[in-house]
Amino acid sequence: MVSRSQAACTERRCGRWLTCPCGTDPEPLGPLPGNVHAEPRVEQRDVLAGAAAVLCHGGSGTTFGALAAGVPLVVVPLFADQPANGRLVASLGAGRIVQATAGPTTPKCEPPCGPSSTKETTGPQLKRSRANCADYPTWMRCCSRSRADTRPPSSGRCRYPRRTGITVHRVEPTASREAYRNKWITVKEHDLVFGDGSTGMYGVVEKPDFALVIPQDEDGRFCLVEQYRYPVGRRAWEFPQGSWSGSAKGDAAALAAAELREETGLTAGTLRHLGRLNPEYGFCNHAFDAYLATDVTAGACDREASEQDMLQAWFREADFLDMVRRRDVVDAASVAAYLLLLMHRGDLAGKSM
Repeated sequence: MVSRSQAACTERRCGRWLTCPCGTDPEPLGPLPGNVHAEPRVEQRDVLAGAAAVLCHGGSGTTFGALAAGVPLVVVPLFADQPANGRLVASLGAGRIVQATAGPTTPKCEPPCGPSSTKETTGPQLKRSRANCADYPTWMRCCSRSRADTRPPSSGRCRYPRRTGITVHRVEPTASREAYRNKWITVKEHDLVFGDGSTGMYGVVEKPDFALVIPQDEDGRFCLVEQYRYPVGRRAWEFPQGSWSGSAKGDAAALAAAELREETGLTAGTLRHLGRLNPEYGFCNHAFDAYLATDVTAGACDREASEQDMLQAWFREADFLDMVRRRDVVDAASVAAYLLLLMHRGDLAGKSM
């Protein structure tokens, strides 16, 4: 089978992945044509990310993987669940069914897709299927729920460690004063009395809350911006973020939409709130709300004077993780927001990052 696949790729002069079944070492295949690349194993999601269409028998893994990736299918069902999966694909308008034949006769395409089914004509249906699949819980999340269902009933609250031998005291301020102020921050000093009666001083930076947006396109890519951050003396990539300036006011969702348009020119068809965090609560009182922006459309940016050197680009999710590892992304709020996104998708249980 491997030899026939290799010959077909050579004859048709098409660039293709040639994968060896069951992890077979490709070395015995010998020299390969320039348009054939052999690997013992290729991740299905990597193949689907660059596929124009999928031809398969309609097994559940490949079928739903293609639907989740927004790739049209041609299903040639044989047995088991394959005919039902093929009918599902056809009913969604995401591809067509082709009946297998024993000889060289021309295969028959079944309705309702018909011969005009292409990626162009199935585009809206594929987009809806992909969005629906993205809202389903992952298998890891389902497994986590199954494990939780087998555990003894509990109060439903996280079991924090006991504070054995520790007396919790409220720290009381005895006096407060403003030490510094500009149009962005206020620094206040607070005289405190601790639980044992000792005294001390705490400096607190007061800043407005901000919003952070993770823009994601229909291909699953993230839009990030790069700018020079003076306090750390370097340029770095981050998700669009910011707070209200001047007299502008509004809720967190309105702020997220405004920052997205200002820094990237994008407008979100859908904004999903991912969570609220305090990024620097050891010395600063502000918080941020993280949002996922989808169904985005491009437009003109309206950046502030300090953002005129800002760049923007789209990155695959795997590339974003590599950027964090390489310290091209060092913004703690961006990394924390990505964690909230993983929690929203249910992609954390037992997964190594």
